Amino acid sequence: MKKIGIILRKFQENNKDFIGTRLDLFSTFKNANCLIIGIPLTLKYPNLIKLVKECDGIILSGGDNLTKNDLKLVKYLYQKTFQL
Repeated sequence: MKKIGIILRKFQENNKDFIGTRLDLFSTFKNANCLIIGIPLTLKYPNLIKLVKECDGIILSGGDNLTKNDLKLVKYLYQKTFQL
């Protein structure tokens, strides 16, 4: 079974703070018989990378509020993919 990491973001709804992503992302990979690992961007960077390394693939959820961890994670994934 493939492990797919989905990046979870902070968002606000009805004046309450949440961390999550769109439900259809979870449903799609669950229906494809994948193990889904939710990875909150609020983790400290070393812990974030530890979870990412456990995954066979990563889904970067969209958003317009980029954080330092977003940029570091994209750089890490790019370097890992192209072995720079």
